[in-house]
Amino acid sequence: MDLTRSFSADQFGRALESWDRAGIQDKRPLFTSPFGDVFFQAPDGFWFLDLLEGTLTRPWPDADALQAELNTPEGQDRYLMAGLAFAAERQGIVPSATQVLSFKVAPVLGAACRRVSPAASLLSKHGGQAASGGGRRHGGAWPRRHRRPRNRPWPRRRSRPVSRR
Repeated sequence: MDLTRSFSADQFGRALESWDRAGIQDKRPLFTSPFGDVFFQAPDGFWFLDLLEGTLTRPWPDADALQAELNTPEGQDRYLMAGLAFAAERQGIVPSATQVLSFKVAPVLGAACRRVSPAASLLSKHGGQAASGGGRRHGGAWPRRHRRPRNRPWPRRRSRPVSRR
């Protein structure tokens, strides 16, 4: 699995529109981690948007410092979550080129870090928001009304298409 992901300016724009309040307007997104954390370039250095913590920091003054840190095992674990990405890959959870991995429940909310969503987050759909695939809310499980009742099979598919507006 690649530890960095690149997207078009349009894809980044849609995915990051809700983060404008964090002060990212003057920063150019370069790439993301496998979990969607964004690395930016700005005139004053290189910035890191941590989606789990909701923080925007400037850990690197220049490209050489960024590259040097990401070449270390500690930097890869801290900024790219390499250990979790490779664990997901070993379990067969591999996002496509237009996807990033997502947690079912954020670790900060008490979920175990090993709970990586098999439905990878889409940056190219859902209005650019990093929302879990399959209609789930970002970082959450299915809403209660959409959960399958225990000990009951899923309902049969309808024989006629349902119109969606």
